[in-house]
Amino acid sequence: MQDGLYLLDKWVAEAELALTLQANNLTEPSALPSSYSNSMALPDSLNIRSLLDFAEQIDSDTPYPYQLLPAFVVWQGEVVFSGVARLKKFNGGWQVELDENKTNLFDQLADKSIRSLDLSRFNHNWNLSKIQVMNAVPDGVVYPLIDYGAIEDGVVPSDTMYPAVTAKLLLEQMFSESGYQAEGDWLEDGLLNAIAFPFVEEKPTAVDDDWVKARYARVTMTDAPDTKVGGLELLTKFRSLNQIVPFNVDSRFSEGFEDGKQDNYNTTTYTYTADSNMRLTVYAFQQFRAKVTSGAVEVKLIVEVNGTEVAQGYFSKGGPYNTIGPLAKDDKVSVSVSLNLKAKDVVKIRRKVEKRTTFGVMEVILYNTSTTAFASFEPDKTLQYGDTWPVARNLPDLKCFDILSTVAFLTSGIWDVDDMTGTVRLVMLKNTVRLTPDDWSNRITDTEPSWVPAVEPYAQRNYLKWKPTDSVDKGFGDGVINCNAPALKAEETLFTLPFSASMQSTQEIAGYGNPVKIETRTVATSGAGVVTITKKAATPRVILIQPNVSFNVPTRIAGTQPGTTVDSTCALMACWFSVRPKPVVRDENAFSLTFDRVSGQFTEQSLIERYFDGLKLILDKPRTFTATFYLRPADVADLQTPDTNGVKGLMRPVILRGVQVGSLSISQSNFIISQIPNIRDNQPSEVTLIAY
Repeated sequence: MQDGLYLLDKWVAEAELALTLQANNLTEPSALPSSYSNSMALPDSLNIRSLLDFAEQIDSDTPYPYQLLPAFVVWQGEVVFSGVARLKKFNGGWQVELDENKTNLFDQLADKSIRSLDLSRFNHNWNLSKIQVMNAVPDGVVYPLIDYGAIEDGVVPSDTMYPAVTAKLLLEQMFSESGYQAEGDWLEDGLLNAIAFPFVEEKPTAVDDDWVKARYARVTMTDAPDTKVGGLELLTKFRSLNQIVPFNVDSRFSEGFEDGKQDNYNTTTYTYTADSNMRLTVYAFQQFRAKVTSGAVEVKLIVEVNGTEVAQGYFSKGGPYNTIGPLAKDDKVSVSVSLNLKAKDVVKIRRKVEKRTTFGVMEVILYNTSTTAFASFEPDKTLQYGDTWPVARNLPDLKCFDILSTVAFLTSGIWDVDDMTGTVRLVMLKNTVRLTPDDWSNRITDTEPSWVPAVEPYAQRNYLKWKPTDSVDKGFGDGVINCNAPALKAEETLFTLPFSASMQSTQEIAGYGNPVKIETRTVATSGAGVVTITKKAATPRVILIQPNVSFNVPTRIAGTQPGTTVDSTCALMACWFSVRPKPVVRDENAFSLTFDRVSGQFTEQSLIERYFDGLKLILDKPRTFTATFYLRPADVADLQTPDTNGVKGLMRPVILRGVQVGSLSISQSNFIISQIPNIRDNQPSEVTLIAY
């Protein structure tokens, strides 16, 4: 294969490339390692013009200047770079920027909301029977036993039973939608398989605000003369009024009134038609003046669905009423109702004025202006027990990158993306330092090396933190890794996760213990016995679940009659953050999500104990070593090629044995590769290594 740059699998030019490789970049513990861009200039050749469909022409229709082009570089017969190319600028030839595909994957996920992931196959009916089925056969969406602030006397209200989604499901879905597949031993890690992200919002929703806005309508009338029914002359015959209210104004004609882009309200037929299944709140208002000399009159504002009355607002007065001119006053009638509609259901609002007695003298004047008669149709985005639960919609409001970084930080790992195989692997530092190192003794040059008795930015006390929140004790679940090096600065926060820690509830459930507490509601009872429930969203959380253990808890569901409840039971999945509940204590799950142990936690292993041995080993005697090595093209290719276990050379440690380099004599030392900048053809490369 000819040396040089290849675009779209075609050779285009010789490559004067300074390649940079990034590995275990411990110098940036708060960020995932990123790849580096490399730039080069291409000659203006007929070969390149033809390959790129004459993209250099400013009036060209080719899409190539706006695409990421597959690219690779061959150096002495070895593929030393594989990624994508961007056409940055044409000036007598193209200026090209080369990026590793890892950047492309992370770019895809950086701003992508986890709520946009396609999890529709997991949508389900929100009721007790379905909850128990999903917990009996867990498949990524489960219902954990969590105290959201409403457990009392061991009873868990049914409307605080919410699902959690496992990290494994989210990771596999985001990788799949980006064209990759998860691979490696980390997929069998017990703690990683137990991580789940519970519901933390103020209330669950079926749709987003944009969906509601597209179907919302607030309509009124064109200002018109009053509608008069009846009269005050003796023996006047009273004629009833029965009509669909002619609400015919929307935002196109009157400020403050609107009809969403779905155009569900028809200003000709005065009807609202549901374009899909929805719960719709309908409100209508009518102002009028009623005068009754004798007899009685009634005014109704009626909501109809498909021609059937479902709700009404009612006004009635008997005479004498409101007959003295100077003291006469206006009255009003309104109606409000929540409707469960199916697609194509038609809603109408009708007004009726009728006499309630056989004889009488009365008059009703209905006002027809934009301020005296109007109606609104607002879809309700909240979920109610029995509705379909949309899983992705009710995830925490986070980006995919937040999930990626959290999993990496929890495990002291980095993500290794291999575009050639389309795989993504989590490489943990604790495993890296246990690998047999590659011997680089014969690659080091005589150039005087240097080393620093530190690894930036680490300090004497290195903090790992959860996001602070008012409902959790300050510092709960956080951890510290110490470094016995008084010459270093006193302390450093290595990272703060986008999730908060969770404490145990003070409520105890018999046979289970104290569940995880995530406060999204508070319940207060006044002296008069009035119960007030305040709802609020909590910060995003992480929990651990035990998929094969559910625990029956007493609950209450709404009865068929308003204001009534029915006692029942439901099997919820056991979960924890720091201390395991009694039913799930096992040898194989003796772990927690606290970085250091907390009070009450005895047998549960902390995250630092489980995953941070590699970092602790490095910080035992922190040393950053920089030396010059001669790397052949085959070596550079090996650094980027997975071995039989899927581990790239960049992710393996190296060893130096019995070498004399400048003024340093190295008998035997192990190192982690940090960075290799500016690898050039036939030139030694300066490599940054971290000793352990």
